[in-house]
Formats: sequence, C-alpha cells, structure tokens
Amino acid sequence: MIGYIFIGLSVVLILVLLCRPLKEEIPPLDVSLKDSKMIWGLWFTGGLYGKEILEKGKVKKVLVLDPTSNAFKANLAFTTGQIKRAKEEIYEVTRLANSKEGIIVKWYSKFQKTSVTFYDNKDGIEPSSKNAYCIYQTLSEVPISSNRKRHKLENKGKVKTDYSNMIEIFNDLWDNHSRDPDIT
Repeated sequence: MIGYIFIGLSVVLILVLLCRPLKEEIPPLDVSLKDSKMIWGLWFTGGLYGKEILEKGKVKKVLVLDPTSNAFKANLAFTTGQIKRAKEEIYEVTRLANSKEGIIVKWYSKFQKTSVTFYDNKDGIEPSSKNAYCIYQTLSEVPISSNRKRHKLENKGKVKTDYSNMIEIFNDLWDNHSRDPDIT
C-alpha cells in the first residue's frame, strides 16, 4: 500500500514539475547580438542598451521617441529631472545610428509604453523567422530603465501571437507615427 502511495505522489510531483511555467530565459545581450542577423529597436531613448546594440549588432531599423513631441512629455511625465538627460540620449543614439551604414532611424511621436528590441538569426524584410524573439520593458513599471524588468516574447512561427502584435505596433509607428530626425 505504501508503495502505491509513493508511486502516486511521485507521479503527481513529476506532473507538477512538468506543467509549471518555465522561467523566462532572457539571453545575455552579447549572445543576442552575436546570434542575430537582423535587429530592430523601438526605444524610449536608447540610453541603456541602445548604444551598445548599435555599436555591436546588425541593426536595420531604430525608432526612438521624438524629443519635440507631446508623447515625449507624456512618456517622461513622472521622471522628474530626467527630461534633459533623455533628450541627450535620444540625440546621441540618433547620431550614432545615422553614422552607421545600413541603419534607418526615425523619431516616433505616438505615446508608447513599451520599449522593445527584436532579434532574428535570419536576415529578411522584418524579424519574423521562427527563431525571432523580442526583449521588452514597460515604462509604467519603473521610470529608470536599468530597474525595469525585462520580458521575452518568442515568435515560434505562429500566425497571431504577442510577438506578432509587437511587430504590428512597430510597423504602425514606423509607417504612421514617425518622421526623419532633425539631426544627422
């Protein structure tokens, strides 16, 4: 009888372990940069990781917040004292992106509460292979980017996913709510 109870509890434990959600694994930045042939960035300022990604990665498109827009003021409304630094980071990231061959940078002007970087190990029109993924942070969690939790979404080749929604957001901002920056 005790043997059956032990086997039953063992089976329950194995099922619990197999069915629990896996911990979100976010690859280190250097691994994402090394493995990717296409990177897109949708950043508030690009201040935390943007410069390193632009320097080391195969970036194709970058959207940063338009520092002259109402969205800039709305996104940074609660980060008292950070507006000057945020503008400096946007200009610095824009200049760096413009200095790199093959990178197109635009400023977006629609309120966006998520900062996203897309990675794909295949080159193409957009990061959409089955191995593509994105790392995102939400502005509303914590105003200072280094303290925000990072999340990962994988494409997995499915038709409609949270990942594909992020791509749609990027494309909508790129096509309908952005402009070429005022600086080179």
